Amino acid sequence: MRILTLVAALIVAMNLSAQATIKYDVEMDAEDPEMQSQVAMMKGSTMEMFMEGKKFCQVMNMGDGLMKTTTIIDNDENRGLILTSGVMGKKAITFDNEDREEDQEEPDIELLNDTKEIMGFVCKKAIMYGENESEMVYWYTEEIEQPSNSTKYMNKKIPGMPLEFSVTSPQVSMKFIAKDYLDHVENPEEVFNLTVPEGYTEETLEEMQEKAKAQSQGQGEGQ
Repeated sequence: MRILTLVAALIVAMNLSAQATIKYDVEMDAEDPEMQSQVAMMKGSTMEMFMEGKKFCQVMNMGDGLMKTTTIIDNDENRGLILTSGVMGKKAITFDNEDREEDQEEPDIELLNDTKEIMGFVCKKAIMYGENESEMVYWYTEEIEQPSNSTKYMNKKIPGMPLEFSVTSPQVSMKFIAKDYLDHVENPEEVFNLTVPEGYTEETLEEMQEKAKAQSQGQGEGQ
């Protein structure tokens, strides 16, 4: 489904120095009737981010058991693992971290003086303008260090950790709102484990990218 492809784009590759666990509620909306039916299936989605040194883990739970995506990156070992499970089965993708690096144009970022409080942290507003008329609005706190990264959805020019951010595109809008925060990671050996669990079918990052490209082309031809 197109909505799953859009959400999967939020998987990030990071070089980290912070220590934190942050859980976000995910809200989605769409004006297009076809997308609205898919968005309705995503009700109750959440995202968790775990950061410790140069290790990172992101867990995205979409809908009521529809799909779970776990991304683990260890920059000390320069390796990563993506696990997906749900209605389409269980898949594991292993990769070297350099495989994920892409040359991207620096997006335009506007830092504003607006402030609001989220979970007791004072947050400031920033807007990042992306491709295809997409726009991201961040509310970030300077009290939590943001990991540097190479993704178009988060940017080192934002001087703090986003506790709320929204993605607006012609197809769908998504809002991530932090609801829990810890200044450490519980059970890091389990959270950052790069071993492929039993029952998962393995494939390479290149194979995943080829399938995503073919799916995108098929959707374009069907419109």
